[in-house]
Amino acid sequence: MSMSSQQYAALAYDAYSKPRETGEDSSPVNIGGASYKRLDYIDRPSGYQGVLYQRVDTRELIVVHRGTEFHRQPLRDGLYADSGMIAKLEQAGFDNRSSGLDARNPLGTAEA
Repeated sequence: MSMSSQQYAALAYDAYSKPRETGEDSSPVNIGGASYKRLDYIDRPSGYQGVLYQRVDTRELIVVHRGTEFHRQPLRDGLYADSGMIAKLEQAGFDNRSSGLDARNPLGTAEA
C-alpha cells in the first residue's frame, strides 16, 4: 500500500509521544487519516527509541525509528556520537581517495 509523505510525517510525529497502550488489543488511533494500532513501543537505555504500528485496514506493519533527543543524553549524543561520526567520515575519505569515492564527495565524481 502506498502512503503519502503527510502520512509518514504523521506517524513520525506520533512516535515522539509515549503511547498510553500498546499490543494486539490496543485501541486503534487515527494518525494521518488512517487507523493504526501501536503494537510496541521501545525506549532502550542505549538511546534507541521506536514504535511498531499496524495499519488496521491493510494489517501492514510500519516501524518508526525516532531521532536523537539531545536533552536526554547530551554528552553521548553530541560529543561522542557526532565526533565519532566525523572521525569515521574523515578516515573514509583518506582510505578511498584514490578511487574518487570519499566521505567529502559521496557521489564519486573525480573532483572533491
